This record gives sequence, structure tokens and C-alpha cells, in this order.
Amino acid sequence: MPHEDPRGRFERRRTERCDALAADFGLTEREAQVLRLLAEGRRPKEISEALVVSVATVRSHVHAIYTKANVHSADELAALIREDGRSE
Repeated sequence: MPHEDPRGRFERRRTERCDALAADFGLTEREAQVLRLLAEGRRPKEISEALVVSVATVRSHVHAIYTKANVHSADELAALIREDGRSE
């Protein structure tokens, strides 16, 4: 495998963590997409534009993610995404 730059490695690992969390918490595919965009630091309006849905729909998905992940804030969700509790 060719050398992977640090930014590419970070983005790949972040995506892998989001995918693992989505599976662990039983997120729908759309919720998983929203989670990955949130992990990139996107705001609800930016997510709504990227996914071509309303901001209200994005907020609904975010609420479902918070509920399934048992978190209550963006900071708690970000901490969950940063954690890598899986043993490899």
C-alpha cells in the first residue's frame, strides 16, 4: 500500500469510527451519512444542502442519532467519535 499522508489516515479512521458507531447503535444509512458529515464539522444547513433534504429533516436525524447513541450534546457525540474503544 502506498504511503498514506497523515490527513488521509485521520479522515479514513474517522470514517471507520463513524461506520462502527453506526453499526453499534443501529443507525439507518441516512443517519450514518449525517453522522459522518457531523464528524467532518458540518453544520445542519451544510448537511441539508449536501443531502438535499430540509434542515428540519437533518435535525430529526441528529435527534435520532443522539437518542440511539445516548448522548445529549454535540460535544458528547464528538467525544464518542474520537474514542476508539475497539480492540484490534
